[in-house]
Amino acid sequence: MEVIGVFKKIDNILLFVKDLKTSLVFYKDKLGLSVKTKEEGYIEFELSGVILGLVEKEEAANMISKDVVMGSHGTARPFSLAVTVEDVDKTYEVLVGHGIRFVKKPFTQSWGQRTAYFEDPDGNIWEIHA
Repeated sequence: MEVIGVFKKIDNILLFVKDLKTSLVFYKDKLGLSVKTKEEGYIEFELSGVILGLVEKEEAANMISKDVVMGSHGTARPFSLAVTVEDVDKTYEVLVGHGIRFVKKPFTQSWGQRTAYFEDPDGNIWEIHA
């Protein structure tokens, strides 16, 4: 079996939140984190090279899949872990060959980032992006 070795570090943790304004107050005002990026439905903080992103659940559902994020079987996911890879399509093919089940095949986000999503055995969502 081919050794994958494409994941060097987790570079993004995306929390799916109900109310972005309430979460912004918590993370910025109460925890003292500095906002790096703020867009419609998304806020980003950087912590020692790891991005902590807050994504409104509806926005996350549009990015990934409503069934996956909102939980079609009562299994709503509160977050996603994301890693940068060299080539999303090649990594996708290798991981599929290793039996990884993707919930969304590689596609290009509206902002130009190539992305795909898979889940681990416990249903946690992972994003690979380049």
